[in-house]
Amino acid sequence: MPGEARAFLIAFVLVAAWESYARAQDPPSRWGRLFPSVFLTSDYRYDGQSLNSHKPTVQASLYWWRPDNFYAGVWISRVDFSDLGDPTTSFEVEVYGGRNLHVGRTELTLEGMYSLFPDKNLPGPTYDFFTAKARLRRSIGSLTVGSSIAAIPDAPYDGGPAWRVNEEVSHRWSPWLKTGGQVGRRWSMRAVDRTFWDLGVTTTWKKVSLDLRYSDTNLSVAECGGVNWCEAGVGATLQLDLWK
Repeated sequence: MPGEARAFLIAFVLVAAWESYARAQDPPSRWGRLFPSVFLTSDYRYDGQSLNSHKPTVQASLYWWRPDNFYAGVWISRVDFSDLGDPTTSFEVEVYGGRNLHVGRTELTLEGMYSLFPDKNLPGPTYDFFTAKARLRRSIGSLTVGSSIAAIPDAPYDGGPAWRVNEEVSHRWSPWLKTGGQVGRRWSMRAVDRTFWDLGVTTTWKKVSLDLRYSDTNLSVAECGGVNWCEAGVGATLQLDLWK
């Protein structure tokens, strides 16, 4: 594992331990709370495309929430682009922040996120990119529906401006069982446009959740760079919430 990733995971474990201690000692303060989680996924997908060559990978998330509904966080994942760098690009970090606004049962989320790949050694344009997002969600009983739009000023590897829209729906059948899915469309100035979708079921027991999800895109192998990363598949993600 790269040195940067090891340093992040060590810091993550320390923060998780501190959060557990602080929660046991004091009620939540006006500064909010930290929510650390770790994941083991069989296939990390972004817009329907596998970013780890359909291989299992470990991920970590640290989310900070404030009572005024501002939030921020950092997320890290292993990736496998099989590029020609020496060594190949192996991990991704996302840093984000935003605010949730509520009107009745409707929630508007405004967020900015920067995605970076610190160990990229391949010559040429960067993989890093910035995303501005807006999402509307509304709960009707146990049903939640949502729509989102995202703008990427310059997509990875000099891909030019890109846009993404999503429609999502989920239904909570019980405190431990939820089903849901999404369909989205992505347009890019210098890349192949794509439609992507997924459908899954999530079960929860105390601190642990298991998500099983079928994902697919409309891209062929040729349109996906000659690899099978855009083919349909079923993935499993095990999540451990260290803050509960």
